[in-house]
Amino acid sequence: PPPPPPPPPLPMAPAHAPATPPSAPAPAWPALVPARPSSAYPDLDGAWPVAGPDATADPPYLLMARTFDALDRTRSRVLIVGVLAYLFRYLAVRAPAALVPAVFLCTNRVAPAFVPFELGVGGQVMSAAITEVTGRSATQLRADYNRLGDLGDVAQQARASAHSITASFVRLSGKSDVLTIPAVYRNLHELAATRGDRAVERKRARVRALLTVTRENETRWLVRTLIANLRVGAVDKTVVAALA
Repeated sequence: PPPPPPPPPLPMAPAHAPATPPSAPAPAWPALVPARPSSAYPDLDGAWPVAGPDATADPPYLLMARTFDALDRTRSRVLIVGVLAYLFRYLAVRAPAALVPAVFLCTNRVAPAFVPFELGVGGQVMSAAITEVTGRSATQLRADYNRLGDLGDVAQQARASAHSITASFVRLSGKSDVLTIPAVYRNLHELAATRGDRAVERKRARVRALLTVTRENETRWLVRTLIANLRVGAVDKTVVAALA
């Protein structure tokens, strides 16, 4: 029998076939950052500028301080959850790697509850560091504590009165450090790991270095974190609700 006819030729693509339309570019992160719901919520954009002397690659600790300020002004659980959720969404967009440290800092811990962890920063270490940074004597700090009843408030007040002195030190030393969330988290772990010879002195030096570069109300919240007395109503259940 004769061979079967060859199959018909495949249709040729036109010489100028239309190109596949490119996919739309992913929106830049500013378009993804949640908007500030109201004045009751912290101004996170202002705390982390994208340009200028205070611009940093890592999220500044000022985000935490302003969040804690907002939490400290309310007793509404709904608002507390909303403020925490706003912070967590903000970090999830701009700095995902800082989300876990921020969650731990909100619960006044730097490790899970089942992990034995102790900072070992007592009142003596903290008072000595505050004295060295602000110039307030131990007697003055004791009087301030008797009046205010909170070491974080004492440190914040002393730090505010010594602002010009510390600013001059930072300017003359050539440093323009901005305290960041990863830096605070890392230093807390390093404080807990500081043991052995001259451990108290080395802890005091580390705390002093942190306090030297605090801004706004960072001093209050850093001191409260170091002595494990945050007092902002962010219990575990509240933080879990905010994460959800």
